[in-house]
Amino acid sequence: MDEDLPKVLHDLNIDNGVFTLEEYQFAKRSLKEGRQAGPDNVTLEVLKRCHLDDSILSFANKLLGENMKPDQWSKIDMIPLPRKGDLRLTQNYRGISLSSVISKLVSKLILNRKQPKMDTHLPK
Repeated sequence: MDEDLPKVLHDLNIDNGVFTLEEYQFAKRSLKEGRQAGPDNVTLEVLKRCHLDDSILSFANKLLGENMKPDQWSKIDMIPLPRKGDLRLTQNYRGISLSSVISKLVSKLILNRKQPKMDTHLPK
């Protein structure tokens, strides 16, 4: 069902223009290395050490301009991690979700624009 939700906050003045290289680099630096790759098998180390910034920034701006996301970003790899106890029992496992690092980067770009505006409206 596609129905519009009523706005809770109005006039937040969140920038909806193209992402800048500075915003991109700040978002990329804030992500942590050493994490397992998601379904696309791309790690953050690849993004940080290969010269892909212009391509990924262009892609992020295309997604922003067209208000879309790739279908692959809706897919995750769910990995069971053992806890303590009898590992034959399912309750002694917890799941972690692995998603695309590029989707995390684009999400961080969006969050970095929204969070400062939203934080002033949230209770302490």
